[in-house]
Amino acid sequence: MNETISESLTSISQKIEAAIERITRKAEVKELRGNQQRKLDIALRVAAAILAVASPALVTYSTTTSSSGGFQFAAIILSSMAGATITLQAVLGFQQNYIRDSLDALDLYELKSELESKKETALKIGQEHERYAALAVILSDATRQEREIMILKKRDYLKSIQVEQR
Repeated sequence: MNETISESLTSISQKIEAAIERITRKAEVKELRGNQQRKLDIALRVAAAILAVASPALVTYSTTTSSSGGFQFAAIILSSMAGATITLQAVLGFQQNYIRDSLDALDLYELKSELESKKETALKIGQEHERYAALAVILSDATRQEREIMILKKRDYLKSIQVEQR
């Protein structure tokens, strides 16, 4: 019987280690995705700003020259590109995605740290069956919290977007 508890304790410890690794990988992916979204958002903002400034400047310059047909056409193209860039920025929502992914990554890193700390604390409890029970509760709680971060927060975020669009 004592061997069974020891084996179970080893097994649940390995499951917790696997959960820690999984949570770390998910946090790293969220962090990378957030950084990519941030870079795309910055690129679109810079492009929109440049295009928005270049278009009126070109129109102003075209009024001062005698051959304004080409400049006016270029101004129209730049204006439409600026509008398209701003529309893409709003539709793709890189800024909102960056914020959400970054916050999710932070939540996952926090969960990982909490899980490691609780595991170490549980392993210091006196008897093996008490350690096993504590580790089982810790693993269950961590799995629930991970699910909340990955699924429920995203669902709540999507609901908030739908409310804003109405």
